[in-house]
Amino acid sequence: MKKLISSILATAVALSAAVCATSAVASAADSADGAKFAMSVSFDKDTLVPGDEVVASLSLDKNPGIIGLRINVGYDDSVLSIAGRDNIVNAELLKGFVTPPPGQLANPFPLVWSDPLAEVNNEADGVVATITFKVKDDAKLGDLKDAVSVSFVDIAYIADPDTLQVGKYEPEEAYADTTKAAAKVVCKEHKFGAWETVKAADCVTAGSQKRTCEACGIEETQEIAALGHDYGEWETVKDADCVTAGSQKRTCKRCDAEETKEIAALGHDYGEWETVKAADCENAGSQKRICKRCDAEETQEIAALGHDWGEWTVVKEATETEEGTEQRTCNRCDAVETQAIPVIVPSDTPTTSDEPITSDEPITSDEPTTSDEPTTSDEPTTSDEPTTSDEPTTSDEPTSSDEPVNSDKPADTDKTNPETGSAPAVGLFVLMMGAAGAMTASFVIKKRK
Repeated sequence: MKKLISSILATAVALSAAVCATSAVASAADSADGAKFAMSVSFDKDTLVPGDEVVASLSLDKNPGIIGLRINVGYDDSVLSIAGRDNIVNAELLKGFVTPPPGQLANPFPLVWSDPLAEVNNEADGVVATITFKVKDDAKLGDLKDAVSVSFVDIAYIADPDTLQVGKYEPEEAYADTTKAAAKVVCKEHKFGAWETVKAADCVTAGSQKRTCEACGIEETQEIAALGHDYGEWETVKDADCVTAGSQKRTCKRCDAEETKEIAALGHDYGEWETVKAADCENAGSQKRICKRCDAEETQEIAALGHDWGEWTVVKEATETEEGTEQRTCNRCDAVETQAIPVIVPSDTPTTSDEPITSDEPITSDEPTTSDEPTTSDEPTTSDEPTTSDEPTTSDEPTSSDEPVNSDKPADTDKTNPETGSAPAVGLFVLMMGAAGAMTASFVIKKRK
């Protein structure tokens, strides 16, 4: 396999020497900005720790276009080791990767890509391969300048696209010299010293501090938080008054920064209300109060009091034909109010009413009823006492004191019926009831008016 690769590269070199001039080859490798084709190496870790694995990535930069590449990879074997070809991974950026033979790799060891059947140059940039190293357990702690190095050996390209003639880039003019990757080997368990201030923090800006491992020299840093202002007491800049806000400030003891704030207006401090104009019955008054600080005045209305009337007094009596008048006087302002007294309705004026006068109570009297008229009755009069009369009594039957006396003649007017009373008494009662009815009717008529 090695012979085949060497043969391909030798053929490319021979063809390029026969066809192309050296100046043409050099100009083909230059990029537009004059930078040269280069290979870079980077680790996946910032520091290397004994016993750990670390991955190195090999990358192309400023690729002018190639079809074949051979590089040598070297490493510091006092710090790093590589088990074999399984630790090398092709990134598939270039075609024709030639896998290294099995077994222990030499230091340095070659990596080859060859694509003799390509018809155009590959101009891709990026990672072409990764290599996994192991950091030895007894690796020396500290900085390594040449942990891994990469150098170009041969670079082939298509010099003439029409004839597919192969050319070769000259190392002195076409690409950069050997690339080296530095690394720092640190201990697994650090022995840090005390923190040292790198930048002091102030009131508003954070600072930083660091400490150093006594074994490997690695440094650890951390931020120091901003201190914040250390303000003094508040000082009045402008006093507040009743209507205008004031202000005050305080100053930081470290950096003289100032903070200000407003003092709210105090508002008026009024005294008691004082009457300016007293209110009367019909007119509103006013009162005021004065601020104790700034003499500002506030006024308000006192509502009119309204009249304080006394009792009604008759000025002119009413008659049956004319209205009367009465008046009352305000106790405060002597204002007078007058009103009419209605005409008097005579008590003997006949009264009429659409409503009949009825009573559910029986008419009774404690006085005996007397009358000048004879009393007649269809019912026989019975008495347990014997009846006496100045006139002779006639009867077909003999009269007995135990039997009722029946007579067709009217009873004597001078006699008193024990059940109905005398006739004069009945008449007087009827007259009194009539008068009472008339007065009631008169009252009803007045009320309706």
